[in-house]
Amino acid sequence: MKPPILLFFSLFWICWACDPAPSTSPKNSARELSKVDDLAGFLDGSHGVLHVRPEDRVAVLEALGAERVTTDSVERHQIVHQDSALSFIVLGSLQPWVFAPEHSVGMREEEWPYGPFIRIWKNAACSRKVAGFRFGCIGAFPPYNRFGNSMDWGVNPYQQCASGTGYCVEVYQPVGTITVYNGFDCSDTLTTTFPILQYRCN
Repeated sequence: MKPPILLFFSLFWICWACDPAPSTSPKNSARELSKVDDLAGFLDGSHGVLHVRPEDRVAVLEALGAERVTTDSVERHQIVHQDSALSFIVLGSLQPWVFAPEHSVGMREEEWPYGPFIRIWKNAACSRKVAGFRFGCIGAFPPYNRFGNSMDWGVNPYQQCASGTGYCVEVYQPVGTITVYNGFDCSDTLTTTFPILQYRCN
């Protein structure tokens, strides 16, 4: 049987991280975004490939702010991400959502998926607000007790794409942190941190 706090954390994370969730604003409450119907494209920066629905190709490239470049007779496009140029080819895909990884929690920095990973939604707007939160100090539970004896965690406020009328771009990146402390009261400076990753559009 799971320890009570681990069971609570697991259930809380499942509820909090459902992706995507219906927006709470009145104009977007009618319909949730559907990965099958509304995900127009997915940019896999680790492999330099944009998977995009053929009918949304032009609009997705515009939403990304991509410029066309050609190298070795291969048509490529390029965007600037975090002050660095990212080059990619474009592949037509009727189901770009199958290539996109989901949210992740508790990975060490060296375990982060190499990206960037970028989702482009249609019929959408960057309007779903996700409230931040912070949990106070508790005893470290598995698997984090391998790195210390106490822990706390928190998520900063951020936004995700919700139902709308345009195209909306989300980048897979840290939205919060789990901090594990060597001591028992979360007060010492010997810590190990784990990012909480999620798609965000702001």
